[in-house]
Amino acid sequence: MDKVKLKLEAPKPMPLFYDGIEFEVTPFLGSSEQLFLIYNYVEDYFEQKDTRVIPASPFNYIEAEYNLLNRIIQLTTNIDVSDLDKDFYVDSYFVENIVDSIWNYKDFRKTLANIVDEIKQERQLEKSVGQTVDSLVKQGYDILNKFAEISPESIEKAKEAGLELLEKVEKSSILGNVPKPASKKVRTAL
Repeated sequence: MDKVKLKLEAPKPMPLFYDGIEFEVTPFLGSSEQLFLIYNYVEDYFEQKDTRVIPASPFNYIEAEYNLLNRIIQLTTNIDVSDLDKDFYVDSYFVENIVDSIWNYKDFRKTLANIVDEIKQERQLEKSVGQTVDSLVKQGYDILNKFAEISPESIEKAKEAGLELLEKVEKSSILGNVPKPASKKVRTAL
């Protein structure tokens, strides 16, 4: 079978309209663009901040989503985002018009979701293992601290008390009256 060479040509920008204004969208996210978007999304999503939009959430989902949309608009359109009102990011008509025009956007989102899930699972596992190790280390230190509190005198007293208890048990009638097992005679066949 003869081999053929394929060449991927970048798709041409297509026109879209919003509120009577025409702009262009390149309907494809290349691999380098996807990697750039995923890397930045993960950085935004998992960034440790003192203040978050949603303080109860350990993640920065809203910020990551808005920043992702902003980057997609910058990469795929000819829209000047410097003065773009923040409410455009929550205007579903505007956003869906753009992302629905990108042929591989759904596949990109699946990849992004898988990566975020993998990172969450890995962090949960690290946290779980870390907590287990911390607990074991704490228990080990507790035991060592108890041993450190034992003085040679208290060890000697415990030894003497143990020997006295052993002597009392040996002298008690309980052990003194235990019958010895009878020896079994083995018959031999002649």
